[in-house]
Amino acid sequence: METKKEKSNPIDLFLGIIFCLIVLLIFTQVLFRYLLNNSLNWTEELAKYLFVWMTFIGSASAFKDHIHIGVDFFVELLPSKYKYYANWIDIFLITVFSGVATLIGYMWTADVWGTLSPALELPISIVLYGAFPTTSIIICVLGARQLLTNNVNQKQEEDIL
Repeated sequence: METKKEKSNPIDLFLGIIFCLIVLLIFTQVLFRYLLNNSLNWTEELAKYLFVWMTFIGSASAFKDHIHIGVDFFVELLPSKYKYYANWIDIFLITVFSGVATLIGYMWTADVWGTLSPALELPISIVLYGAFPTTSIIICVLGARQLLTNNVNQKQEEDIL
């Protein structure tokens, strides 16, 4: 049986690292709370911020792999030759929306500039709100790359399962 070897990419590697860090932080918090009877307040805050980043970057990874949630009922009703155009329009609109979201996210991040997180005293604009424009940029770049390389076909169902 032949297996298809997929090359790892930086987005998925970053997601794996974030997930491992979250597990390590929560495990450390449980050890300190129940074994040492001393709760660490910074682990919960850092895990929360990492979870936000993992969620946003995960949506970019799903977009890259064509596995983001979508309603393709009407696309499936189209003849085969029109499905490509429907998918192209879909990716184009997502790319344009991501470009606009990048600008809005940047303005949103600038509005909270200077606010610090309670426990870690890190800038909230970067560790929390920065995930939105960063992910929007990534999706915009991935969408432009898909449009320019004509890689707009949705993954087949057998590839996903």
